[in-house]
Amino acid sequence: MATAITDANVSRTYIVHIILSLSLLVSAVFMMLQDTPEYKRSIQGEMHTVKLSLGETPWKIVERKTNRRFKEHFYDNGVYEWIYSTFNPNTEDNQKGGVAAVYKEDDMVLYRFIDNSQLFAYQVFFRLSMLEYWAALTLPMGIAMILTGYYTWRRKMYQLGGASTGKGRIYMKVLWFVFISFLSLLFAPSFLASASVYAPAIFVLVASFAVSQYIANFSKVF
Repeated sequence: MATAITDANVSRTYIVHIILSLSLLVSAVFMMLQDTPEYKRSIQGEMHTVKLSLGETPWKIVERKTNRRFKEHFYDNGVYEWIYSTFNPNTEDNQKGGVAAVYKEDDMVLYRFIDNSQLFAYQVFFRLSMLEYWAALTLPMGIAMILTGYYTWRRKMYQLGGASTGKGRIYMKVLWFVFISFLSLLFAPSFLASASVYAPAIFVLVASFAVSQYIANFSKVF
């Protein structure tokens, strides 16, 4: 039984790694092919939709946290510097070879990738800030859901056959599905601006409900 659980956990980890790798690969190809002004307009359109939906005060909070994260985790820690030195064909190392040498016949692809990487990073930090905003806003409801699941579990302790292992596994799969869906949304292009507004809230509430039901159907004593 332990082996089966271990194998299941490993397979879930592999699935997450595969989805994350594919998302990054698709994003990298997208950044090489997408025209920078067009990409910038799509992100600005997404942010404008969010601003109209949230209102001025919440928007300023999300924007401030996004700018801080973008500066700290993309510029200050050297990520942009590494991208620039790796993909800029005019650096001394890349003139001798390196990654940029592969696209030496089409320098615009590399410059487009460097410019779009900044837009992509800002988009990721913006969506993370939206998740944090909705997580803080829905925290009381999430805690209430989880406590409901806990007290339901306590009540089922005194019932014959109250716990259901099968249901618990179903809700654990739901939790994994929510996590994978958020990863996919995090790196997805801005083709659906409204998803950035409400999808994080839906993810948080569904995750809270799944945790609640998993606890409610837990078959062991904590």
